[in-house]
Amino acid sequence: MSLLVYAHGRRAGTLDMEAGEPFYGFIYSQDYLALPDAVPLSLSLPLREERFSGAQSLPFFEGLLPEGDVRASMAKQLGISENSPAKLLRALGRDCAGDVAVLEEDDPYQPPANDKYLLLDEDLGGIARNPYGTISRLRAGNRLSLAGGQEKIALYHDARESMSQGWYVPMHGSPSTHIVKPQVNEAYPQLVYNEFLCMRLAGLIGMQAAEVEMVVLERPLLVVRRFDRWPTGETSEEGLALFARLRQEDFCQALGVTSAQKYEQDGGPGVAAVCEALLTHSASALDDRSSLLRLLAFNYLVGNCDAHGKNYSIMLGSKEAVRLAPAYDLLSTTVYDGEFGAELSRGMGMRIGAHSNIDRIGGGDFALLAEEVGVSKRYLLGILHEVADGVASRFDDAAQMLADVAAEDVSQLVERMKAGIDRRSEAIG
Repeated sequence: MSLLVYAHGRRAGTLDMEAGEPFYGFIYSQDYLALPDAVPLSLSLPLREERFSGAQSLPFFEGLLPEGDVRASMAKQLGISENSPAKLLRALGRDCAGDVAVLEEDDPYQPPANDKYLLLDEDLGGIARNPYGTISRLRAGNRLSLAGGQEKIALYHDARESMSQGWYVPMHGSPSTHIVKPQVNEAYPQLVYNEFLCMRLAGLIGMQAAEVEMVVLERPLLVVRRFDRWPTGETSEEGLALFARLRQEDFCQALGVTSAQKYEQDGGPGVAAVCEALLTHSASALDDRSSLLRLLAFNYLVGNCDAHGKNYSIMLGSKEAVRLAPAYDLLSTTVYDGEFGAELSRGMGMRIGAHSNIDRIGGGDFALLAEEVGVSKRYLLGILHEVADGVASRFDDAAQMLADVAAEDVSQLVERMKAGIDRRSEAIG
């Protein structure tokens, strides 16, 4: 069975599977290739008439799906093997990251279509009370796919309402506007508060980062405004603002690496490969390289060892307008050390210099990193000190923002994060 691929509401091509292929191959439609403003779905799938094999198309399209336990749970609910990304994509392709939708040929929804939204019963109350059950039901019933391994759901919010009200389920592939993440894993206490603090801190020091809010009901919910959705200026018959999708992909997709290889030690992209991609494709390559290095410095300082190839992304606005996307999924993994929650790995998603273990990284590693990415040691140290100074000066402000919205004592989380930042700031030299 073939699948139809849409990008920005236009038919971009077709996925089909030939004998012996483990996944669908992809071919762009002639009409799409003829468009003067045609943009490739991915840097790993450049515009061309020839068909991409299943092995070539797998990293981008598989990268649209959830990962890990979330994928396993959804696969079980749908009666599909978690090891069958082709079947999962067929079941979950309507509202993915970026502007891509994957539909069966007989799907009644075929873009362009009028966006439709269904008011969510109890607003976010059902998610706060029964996150796994509510999210699984909504996601499977409406064929919504979000990449990543954390439990979350994509919804539409009416900006005229407060963040605790005005929530809708996107119907028939209509664009969502926000991602809602409930606190569900007690092995890692206050995880959503952790992410709120890090995301707000990044914004306070001038980094481009997704906007986040907290909604605290029976359990805390982190609400993230999607940066791959943009208001069109039009409204629906019900008065809801309509949104367009923006092209986005993570660096695993861009570099043709599957989700299973997202960590550098498993074959995923490292800092040098990401910088090279930006220098080759970005419309403002040097600025984007600097922004990436600032983000890398921030992740090191706060102790985010989960900053792998799927947690850095690019926006593809036109053939000549690739830009580094705003930061997302920022949190401190190092606070979870076995005494505060379960112990998480100290190995970074992308090594710095000669080391992956965050506790072994020192001045020599930053000098080596500078050489690998083509900048002077002085330039990189300037970035590191700039970010470290910003984090030190604004951390208390971000911590107060968290204290103002948290419904529980977050002092241990804050103190642990602050102590780790201080240690790593000293290691920079």
